[in-house]
Amino acid sequence: MQRQPLITDFLNEPLQLCIEELPYPGQEWLENAPEPIQRLIHSPNATLLDSAGSLSPLGRFDILAAAPVCTLQAEGAHTRVNGTKFPAPLTTVLGQIYTKLQHNSHLPFTGGILGYLCYEYGKVLEQQISATNTDDIGLPLGEFGFYTWSFVVDHQAQQAFFCTWQCHKDQHYLSLFKSVDFRKPMVRQPFSYTSIWSSNLNQKEYLERISKIRESIRNGDVYQVNFAQRWSCQFQGNIWTEYLHLRRENTAPFSAFMNLRHHKILSFSPERFFQTSADGHVVTMPIKGTIRRHSDPTLDKKAKIALSTNSKDRAENLMIVDLLRNDLSRLASSHSVKVSKLFEVQSFPAVHHLVSTIEAQLPHNINSIDLLDKMFPGGSITGAPKIQAQKMIDQLEPHVRSIYCGSIIAIDFSGRTDSNIAIRTLVTKGEQAYVWAGGGIVWDSDGEAEYAETLSKVSKIISF
Repeated sequence: MQRQPLITDFLNEPLQLCIEELPYPGQEWLENAPEPIQRLIHSPNATLLDSAGSLSPLGRFDILAAAPVCTLQAEGAHTRVNGTKFPAPLTTVLGQIYTKLQHNSHLPFTGGILGYLCYEYGKVLEQQISATNTDDIGLPLGEFGFYTWSFVVDHQAQQAFFCTWQCHKDQHYLSLFKSVDFRKPMVRQPFSYTSIWSSNLNQKEYLERISKIRESIRNGDVYQVNFAQRWSCQFQGNIWTEYLHLRRENTAPFSAFMNLRHHKILSFSPERFFQTSADGHVVTMPIKGTIRRHSDPTLDKKAKIALSTNSKDRAENLMIVDLLRNDLSRLASSHSVKVSKLFEVQSFPAVHHLVSTIEAQLPHNINSIDLLDKMFPGGSITGAPKIQAQKMIDQLEPHVRSIYCGSIIAIDFSGRTDSNIAIRTLVTKGEQAYVWAGGGIVWDSDGEAEYAETLSKVSKIISF
């Protein structure tokens, strides 16, 4: 596939990164976002990557990008580029427009490729997995934009920047950010849910499916399967208002708000899928192991200790660490894959998680999109062996996962990449909202406890 004209025009220009420092808008700049910024956030294909006020060292930057020069949509083995259909999968097309431009900025996204992949895009990559569950949401398998500017807020350094690779063409956006006053709180437009949240599985059905997974484990077909349920609810009003409310309750470092033409994505993910530096250093941080938090500090401390010493959770985490080590080793430089942190407890508003960190080095001829092709979807939300676990998920979950357990991905022009695992994530279509939660099922899983864990995971997002 040839490069699209708009991208070619951009790449043929003399490109130099221009960064202008702007006044720091404060920790709560989104809460106080003036009307022009809110209009920009609501513009088609606008994307906000949001550290959500996280105190975690992983949550440092907020990034806003809009007005892409080109959009891409996945349609199975085909891709629409600005509406025109091409006979190639989305990741193949992304690889063809992937452009590496040198710059020395420490900022994570100055412009580049930004978007999402649904969990079901994994079936495009692994054609031996057939689709049998129902898609009643209709979210495209993936959508990306090719962005030439970004607004970046660095909460650690208390700085803000406007970045552009087309200074003369993006002056109106720079003028917009220079002119707004973030100190004036905005009046919130109303939002409300108009029905109760209902699951696609009742508790009895959920437990029956866990029994089927345990039977497959006993037969040696799988070792672990990540299994989820989905809730849906009707709403009315401004979904941005609900996003602001939920981000106060879910301080997660890999949050995002995506304003797509027919859908909105609200993600409050605590989990990084993978991050790569401009020189190809890779970090992936799978979560496996969860325990509910307590308001009483003594009980909360005991819960952390219980999670860190729980043999089931540690075994579950180790299985996924081994899976991801294998995924990385397919592309990484020889002997570069290492586990730098094993069984680290990280704390979030509703739960504590058990997190491990795996690192590797990519050879110079391998880039982030190559890595995406080999690692997607993330092993922490499939199971092991990966393909067999995906087949079981497809058989047991009544509806497609859509954005849930997919990834939101930002690839900077420098090659620097970051991505989340889209858990604790809602998607809306029309006036219907959907949210999921699940967990890894192993042989000694207790069905009742696994069911309760799914409720804990969404307790800061929905009310039952």
